[in-house]
Amino acid sequence: MINIGNQANSKKYIRGYDLDGVLAGTNKPKKPKSYFEMNGDERKAYQKKTKEAYREAQLIRHPKRPYHIITSRRRKYRDVTIWWCEKHDLKPETINTMDRPRTQQNMIEFKREKAKELNVDIFYEDDKTIAKNLLGNGFKVKWVRHI
Repeated sequence: MINIGNQANSKKYIRGYDLDGVLAGTNKPKKPKSYFEMNGDERKAYQKKTKEAYREAQLIRHPKRPYHIITSRRRKYRDVTIWWCEKHDLKPETINTMDRPRTQQNMIEFKREKAKELNVDIFYEDDKTIAKNLLGNGFKVKWVRHI
């Protein structure tokens, strides 16, 4: 487990963390086809596998407080996300899940809006494209490579 943050720094930075790939090592299942091409049973099976992957994710890092989790996970996975955080003794100030279609542009906009709203000083992101697009919004962005 890795601790993120400068322990010697006296300023309390407010951090924002993406969840999957930054705090959680998640092996989310691949979609067999487009979500819109799936029938009802296929969607339910995919959602069940996704929820299971979120439940079984390994803790990668234990973040330094205070922090917020700003994830592109959909709201329908909020309960399992809260359960996972409690299981790993994570105590974020807030857990923010996305309420819009999961496109890259929506993920960028959601994370940008939430980080600004929550007065985040530093945001940790594992997706390089999202990290680049978050730059220049009044907070630092740290690209976290997959381990």
